[in-house]
Amino acid sequence: MKKPIKTNFLLNSGFTLTNHATGLVDKMTYYFNSDVIEVYAANNVSEKYIEMRESMLEKIATFQHRGSGWQFDQVVSLDINISPFKLVTGSRYIPTPKKIGYRRAIVNFQNRFDHECFKWAVTSAVYPQKDHTERLSKELRENSEKFDWTDIDFPTPLKQIERFEKQNLDYVIIVYGYDEDFDILKACDNPDGKMIHLLLLRNEETEHYAWIKDFNRLMTSEVTNHKCAHEFCYRCFSHFQTKQKLEDHIYQRLFQVWSS
Repeated sequence: MKKPIKTNFLLNSGFTLTNHATGLVDKMTYYFNSDVIEVYAANNVSEKYIEMRESMLEKIATFQHRGSGWQFDQVVSLDINISPFKLVTGSRYIPTPKKIGYRRAIVNFQNRFDHECFKWAVTSAVYPQKDHTERLSKELRENSEKFDWTDIDFPTPLKQIERFEKQNLDYVIIVYGYDEDFDILKACDNPDGKMIHLLLLRNEETEHYAWIKDFNRLMTSEVTNHKCAHEFCYRCFSHFQTKQKLEDHIYQRLFQVWSS
């Protein structure tokens, strides 16, 4: 398999319901979808198959345990849905767009000979360099070894960032895209830990992670011409004149997420 795909199972199942008083048996069919799984060339396909199968069996078990009395009887059909998708990754160096580069809010590593921009962006966010901030120094490489990069591919798909967070619990990562305007590619509903803001730059050939070292400075020129400082929400880009008002806003948003 050369190109990444998305796949899932669609199971048409037969169920029976026995009326113990009359002995009559009713029959019905019911459809179950497995979770949608992204499969890359480097993935173990057998493991992905097991993952989809287990998610579907769990849904069948939940259906039977609802107290309805319906019991699984047979497999009527099993369809496998496959579709290609564009792999969002971070790769080699892309220059920062001039429109946002002058704000000096981004550290964009010039990794022209590797695909590890995600590693360099994350490492610089935790261990920022004082001089030559966009160069791959010996110190930066040594600091990168303090993280757990197990099973993280380079270039790094956006999907694998959650895996990195699970292996490095002190950090949460938010990724933004930029194409004339900013949008959120990977959000964070639970901001426990050190928050790292990354920008995924794109051109026709590749994609590239950069570290947003000053989120407020980056966004201030984007939404307002006022020279006074603003505090920006990392989820909705709303801006406030005081940090306290921003914290109140974020608390209200998180409360809505947790209570929904």
